[in-house]
Amino acid sequence: MYGDPGGLLLAAWLIAVVPVLSPPSPFPISFDFRIDMRMLLFTATAVIATVFIFGLVPLVYSLRVSLLDALAGARTAGRAPGSIARYAFVAAQVALSLVIVAGAVVLAQALADARAIYPGYDASRPLALIFANKDGDRPENSVYEDAAAGLASLSGVEAVTYARHLPLVDSGSGAAVGVIPQGAAPDAAPLQVYFNLIGPRFFEVLGTRMKSGRPFADSDHHGGAPVVIVNAEAARRFWPGRDPLGKTLRVRDQSYEVIGVATDGRNHSLHEPPAPVIFLPASRMEWGETILIARTKVDPASVLKELARAAGRTPGLRVYESMTLRTLMKDALYRDWIPTVLGSGLAALGLLLAVGGLYGAISYAAQRRMSEFGVRLAVGARSAQIGVLVLKQAGLICCAGVPIGVGLFAAAYRYYGATLLRNRPLDATAIAVGSAVTILVVLSGAIVPAIRAARLDPVQVLRAE
Repeated sequence: MYGDPGGLLLAAWLIAVVPVLSPPSPFPISFDFRIDMRMLLFTATAVIATVFIFGLVPLVYSLRVSLLDALAGARTAGRAPGSIARYAFVAAQVALSLVIVAGAVVLAQALADARAIYPGYDASRPLALIFANKDGDRPENSVYEDAAAGLASLSGVEAVTYARHLPLVDSGSGAAVGVIPQGAAPDAAPLQVYFNLIGPRFFEVLGTRMKSGRPFADSDHHGGAPVVIVNAEAARRFWPGRDPLGKTLRVRDQSYEVIGVATDGRNHSLHEPPAPVIFLPASRMEWGETILIARTKVDPASVLKELARAAGRTPGLRVYESMTLRTLMKDALYRDWIPTVLGSGLAALGLLLAVGGLYGAISYAAQRRMSEFGVRLAVGARSAQIGVLVLKQAGLICCAGVPIGVGLFAAAYRYYGATLLRNRPLDATAIAVGSAVTILVVLSGAIVPAIRAARLDPVQVLRAE
């Protein structure tokens, strides 16, 4: 029961630290955890029941001890009652720890893969995002152009653009428009695709990559010929195997010439497949709200409030939210962060329990073999050889637990991988890393008993016998 106060202190510390260490969330989360009397009663009951149940096993084995064997000290640790069950229990801990560690490695790989997904722009750029809509009778394009010009005049701002929508932003992400590509049948129904209305220098400011063609020029935004840019998925859908440049799209009874093809990005989330998207100059249509996008020379978080206030002073514009692109990407990665953090915590806990179990089992076995070790040392064995004997026993336990853990992990991955990891193929790296980490960490629990056995004084051990 000496661990009870320590457990309560650890619980109180975790309650205080979990909100600080929790991954970034796109919405507020209330961590209303507290230690109350109901929790204490439940925990105390569970602890007492666990101690009582597991204490019965040594009691049963102790009743089977032969008095002659006990007096003669003839038994060795390997033949001691309950040794097989004890080692099997520790091997099971090692196996479960490997499953959890390998799972944490897979989740970390999935997070790294999600971070490497191209969302439709350069996610590393220092961008401030100002969300606003028109508030008055002024034409939308005039309001948004004035707001962009006002932000561009501020010190610390390199370039400004605006758009109806930005990939991974919920606002405006589901709007679609009917289009009829060149070459479609005369009676073909319009195809519904996502569309975005963008301001000047949109692709330049965001670092959106072009596969072919060119981005919009200033003349395209101010009365030039009707032109459109499509993403690579739209080009594949509309004109498979053909060059889309120079083709036309009919959008709302207006024909637009394709002048460029942008690299595929994402629309709602990082894990959705690319969907057809078309880009039109903002001056071609009216829309309800906009996102002002400012590329800054400094950390955008340090000037975000100043930029929002400056945009809010634009006549006919109402600002309702602001964030940095870094915050937007953190929100987009939230569903990947959560399982990775939880998996890492469980892996650490599993390894700690496995180390403790192996330490206890090996220490007990080594203590029972003290007379054997003393005799070995007395007849000429070296201290290092005694330490190796102890480590060998720990290694045998790991060798029994690791294959079981690998099999359990492979079976669990086959069953849950499709739903939790979006059909991500099983990577042997996860098994190799999980096995190596588990073996190294768990074997560390045998180092202290091995050193203690290697430092035995054979004279004192034999005298005690």
